[in-house]
Amino acid sequence: MRSVDRIGELRAEDSARAWFYRSLRNAVTDHYRRVQATNRRLEDIAVTLNPDGVTDPEIEEVICACIGRIAELLKPEYAEALRRVEVEGIPVVQFARDAGISESNAGVRVLRARAALPREVARSCRTCTEHGCFDCACSQELQFWL
Repeated sequence: MRSVDRIGELRAEDSARAWFYRSLRNAVTDHYRRVQATNRRLEDIAVTLNPDGVTDPEIEEVICACIGRIAELLKPEYAEALRRVEVEGIPVVQFARDAGISESNAGVRVLRARAALPREVARSCRTCTEHGCFDCACSQELQFWL
């Protein structure tokens, strides 16, 4: 879209292909700069909220148990992707080999699973997303997973 919006910048002597790739490279660079800026802001917020970096193991255990149960409500392939990559810590490449799928498919699956989890948390535990998962009294559908 950016290239189409800037078609007027194309000079007669410029190669259209070179101009397009330059615009594409600049768009990719801008995207990664925004991502890095967002990550820096999130890290700053995390340090502000928890300056010593130590979390209460009891709270972490409750949160992890709740999120783990909710993750199992995702599509089975998403739940498996999160369990293997995020919980067990295996590389996406290894997950792809184990699942018998391409590396790019595995990457997309993990990405979609990461995006689906917050939506499922919001759907399953609306109060948790607003007030925190400190005393999780999940709905009856989640009691099945306990």
